[in-house]
Amino acid sequence: MATKAVKDPEEKKGTRRIPIFLSEEQIAWLKKDKDGASAAVRALIAEAMAMENLARSVGKTRSAGKKGAVRKKK
Repeated sequence: MATKAVKDPEEKKGTRRIPIFLSEEQIAWLKKDKDGASAAVRALIAEAMAMENLARSVGKTRSAGKKGAVRKKK
């Protein structure tokens, strides 16, 4: 009889596990997070993605301003 693999309790629908190489210092820093290393990595990536999206949207606004569009201040 085949046994089912036990799922990681932190696994969320639509997530996948990937291996990454970190230094011992980086691993120790991640393990200090109260929610665990996986949660810390997910939070760091989410924050970086949000900053990237913000920078992209600001870039679009600035490029629109260069073409003569004026944004009104509230």
